[in-house]
Parts: sequence; structure tokens; C-alpha cells
Amino acid sequence: MKVVNLSPALKSSTEMKSYINSCIRMAWIVAMETDRLHLDNSVARFSDFDTVKYDYYDEELENFDYVVWPALFSENLQLIGKGVAVATSRAR
Repeated sequence: MKVVNLSPALKSSTEMKSYINSCIRMAWIVAMETDRLHLDNSVARFSDFDTVKYDYYDEELENFDYVVWPALFSENLQLIGKGVAVATSRAR
């Protein structure tokens, strides 16, 4: 396992600790589920922003730039949790 050296400011950041705890909690939930869960990997950069599967990270623009947190689907592809993505106005 690779350990990342965080700066002192990040080590003491409550936001960073909250984010790391959320990642660990989600990883544990996904690992413990009896039904398989799937992370969305279908987003292509500059494709049309999908507001059904994703919330905007900041600006509400028309195309995907990158995914911050992927959408989560059940084994039968029902949306369990919306993802978060950064949008851009630049098209392909």
C-alpha cells in the first residue's frame, strides 16, 4: 500500500479528514454488500452533462470535464447514488 505524504496543513484539515473518512466508509460499504455495486465509468470528457446521474461540482455548464466522484449503481443498474463532476462549456 502506498502512503501519501500530506502537507501539515492538509493533515490538520477537517475537510480532508471528512473526505478521507467518506472514501473509507464508501469503500467498506461497497466491499460488504452482498449484491454487486458498480461505479460508473462511462463518462467521456466533453460529452453532454448528465444531470440524472451527476450533480455539478461548481458551475452548471453543458459538458463533462472530469468526474470528482462516480455515480454508484446496483447490480441491476439502478442508480443508488449520484456522482459529482466538474463541467465545462467546451465541446469536443
